[in-house]
Amino acid sequence: MRLTKYDRDALDGKPLSTLRLELKDVGSGWIELELISDETRVPIACSSVFDPFHDFLVWLESIVLGVQRCSFLIEEEGPEKIFWAKRFYGDIYQLKILKSWGPNKEILNCYIHKAQLMEAFYGSTVKFYFSEHYNRDKHEIFTIEDKFVQNTGRKLLQDSHIQELLKFKGKSLRHLFLALKHETISWNSSLNSRQNCLQWIKMTLRKKETYAFKSIRWFETFDTDTLEDKYNAIFRSAKYEVSDYGYAFNLKRFHSVLIEHYLLNQSTKDFLHMDSLMFDYKITCEEEETYLKIIPYVNSIALFLEYAINIFCLNNATKTSGEYALFTCTCGDEGCGGIERSPQVIVDETTVTWTIYEPSSYTFQFDKETLIKTISHLKKMLLHEKSLQEWETIEYTPCTCVADFLKSA
Repeated sequence: MRLTKYDRDALDGKPLSTLRLELKDVGSGWIELELISDETRVPIACSSVFDPFHDFLVWLESIVLGVQRCSFLIEEEGPEKIFWAKRFYGDIYQLKILKSWGPNKEILNCYIHKAQLMEAFYGSTVKFYFSEHYNRDKHEIFTIEDKFVQNTGRKLLQDSHIQELLKFKGKSLRHLFLALKHETISWNSSLNSRQNCLQWIKMTLRKKETYAFKSIRWFETFDTDTLEDKYNAIFRSAKYEVSDYGYAFNLKRFHSVLIEHYLLNQSTKDFLHMDSLMFDYKITCEEEETYLKIIPYVNSIALFLEYAINIFCLNNATKTSGEYALFTCTCGDEGCGGIERSPQVIVDETTVTWTIYEPSSYTFQFDKETLIKTISHLKKMLLHEKSLQEWETIEYTPCTCVADFLKSA
């Protein structure tokens, strides 16, 4: 992050720090954070009993909105850590990590640019949630909606589905609720909604006493409620907690359009700010075919996840200006993904600028040398994973193998 002369005058010799956040799932209802600022490392324990992630997100959004001073506390089931931030000048914040009691309360005191703070805290946390290192099955409370979507591919919270459920009365509705909550269900396309519901009801009848006992509090007043009250009860149960599982974190809801909009539009807000581009990848198997999926992160935000980044034009897009099909449908075609206007790429001696029109409008400016190294690093990671000969049999998009991208490595 480069600073203007005015920024340096305001800092009055104080160094601007770099910041990194590493998250680790250690199980039994604990996630460990390690905050790394220059040479200082601050370990922080997050307990599912005092889940801090909702307050963490609110604190970050407050900073994005320009609140002058804000703080929140992480309860470590005994010790406490206070995150404190104060707007120092422009987009520069003073960040402190404090203990709430005892000697040497100040653990960390540094100055950092708001964008770098968001990339470190928000970007790292979201990326961790979607990584294989976070055990969602152990930590997430499954709602009825989760169960319904997971097994049917349909959304329970649509009015039509809830109205369909409410056509059942008394015990039938109770058994349907239990099926959605406790059983592994599947949607039979040859049946209509009501027939599918009847199948699920039959599935739970043999276990109804066990499951009814587990959910007895929920059903104490449900049978006597009005139709509107039943509708609201199902809606609340679908949207919020319906499980007694103890190791629950709010990471599933750690999402902020406000923060992502701020990060993705950095180069348009600060003419001295260079956008960052990173790649992550996964190898998946679909219908006996092996595919490579590459996820681009711009300023630590996963970009256009429903599309495929066109890795085959990345090299040329660092050499020559022009229009490039940077994002395509997963089949490899722009038009199939609804993109009618290709991004404009401008390459000069030191920078590469992407002007993207669809599916959303953004302008990103990257340091040219860094971008070339990032693409080269992606190729080296893939070749470390598998040999070029093995990549010949793995597709990136249908009919295009990954090896075509790696031959220039």
